[in-house]
Formats: sequence, structure tokens, C-alpha cells
Amino acid sequence: MFLPDAQRSSAVLGILRSWAVASSLGFSVDCAAKDRGACNKALVSLPPPTVYDLRCLQKRLVAACAVPGDGAKGSLQEVSLFWQ
Repeated sequence: MFLPDAQRSSAVLGILRSWAVASSLGFSVDCAAKDRGACNKALVSLPPPTVYDLRCLQKRLVAACAVPGDGAKGSLQEVSLFWQ
């Protein structure tokens, strides 16, 4: 994932990670109640995103633009926001 301000990525990554979990579960899940087990399992098994800083000066070496860290984990409440 490429972000223009990778140092402040945690606000965006939590939402995107939660969307990915909701997508893997087919959306429309109730993580606060009946789907809690499936949500927990999906959150644990989803690999953390790799974040790259778009402002990085070494565009030819993409790996050099990676921001350290495992990204935001998201939460069950965020997963429940994605309905289809």
C-alpha cells in the first residue's frame, strides 16, 4: 500500500485492514454478536499490509521506501461497519 503520509498511516490502515477482513468474510457480519468467532479468526489470519511512503526519494528501489511496523490491527467494531 502506498500512502502520501506514511508516518500517519495508522488512521488509514485500521480502516483498510477492517475492510479486508469484512471482504474475506463476505461482508455484512456482526462481529459484536453472532459472528465474533469468525471475525477474530479472520483478524488473526490476515497478514499485515506493507506500507510504502510516496514521498520517498528512492522510487526505483521500492523496498527502500517501506515504512517499518506491522500496520494497524483494526477492531471488530470497524469490521462491522462494512455491509453489502
